[in-house]
Amino acid sequence: MLDSFKKISKHIGIDGVNWRYDPIFIGMGFDVEKHIRCFEKIARSLKGYTKNCTISFLDLYEKVKRNAPNIKPPTKEEQIKIAIEFSKIGKENGIKVHSCCEKTYLAEYGIDCNGCMSKEIKAPELNEVLIKFKSFLREDIIVGHNVNFDINFLYDNFLNVLNEPLENNFVDTLRISRKLLPELKHHRLDDLVDYYNIKARDKHRALNDCILTNEVYIDMCNMVYEKYDDWANFKKM
Repeated sequence: MLDSFKKISKHIGIDGVNWRYDPIFIGMGFDVEKHIRCFEKIARSLKGYTKNCTISFLDLYEKVKRNAPNIKPPTKEEQIKIAIEFSKIGKENGIKVHSCCEKTYLAEYGIDCNGCMSKEIKAPELNEVLIKFKSFLREDIIVGHNVNFDINFLYDNFLNVLNEPLENNFVDTLRISRKLLPELKHHRLDDLVDYYNIKARDKHRALNDCILTNEVYIDMCNMVYEKYDDWANFKKM
């Protein structure tokens, strides 16, 4: 995951990525000292790849109490110790530590408590992003789930911003699944992940969605070759 973070940072720039270390909890082998060790290890690895880290402490919602009864939020004293050490480690590695929805007393110990810092990220200009994306994409085929919808935004912006067409072809795993697996009631990415028995999905994480879509596509390709010998026969269905 750290290697993926670094690759993204190289493509869009250090100001466009943020590291989150949360939620911080006590239990299941994690105490204050272990969190400090883990934070320092990650911070050293991400030095030069991000300028910001957002932290928050566990909130004991009812669902959390039911599903994870063996963990708890750090006490105020533990939070202060974590804040002091995280702030120190952040400074050593050029990373500013922010809190998200936490008490403002953490500011006394070096934490920026002005809210989640996503608003502070300096997003690159669209033309810069498209140029880097074009360089990254080269002549490869774009693979995505329900990409038929999103691809039009790319086509339009290549023409409007770069004044050139995006000529790469694309493959839509949603379309394939509807034809290859008609017995499924739904063909969402989650449904395909379950069908192919792929590892549990980390929801709302774009990078993980890309990884899972790739794994689904590979499994689909294997199924097509097993059942139909090649894609030409599959398309004739």
